[in-house]
Amino acid sequence: MRVSGIRNDRLRRLYKTALRQGWQPEVDGRGHVLLTRGDQHFTISTTSSGGSMGHHYENTRASARRAGLDVSEL
Repeated sequence: MRVSGIRNDRLRRLYKTALRQGWQPEVDGRGHVLLTRGDQHFTISTTSSGGSMGHHYENTRASARRAGLDVSEL
């Protein structure tokens, strides 16, 4: 998965952070990136443009945090 495929800069940063922390990416057929580590997972949309006043990013960040990603630097 190329980072440039993720349109939103903040989601791209979240993706890079997940890779640094050992999460494994997998692209599904709907334009989403599934990141997994052990039995934990969360999804990042590659098509999000960051609309809805950033709510999409905040919801994705919260899902990642609940899955175990350290989001303290984001």
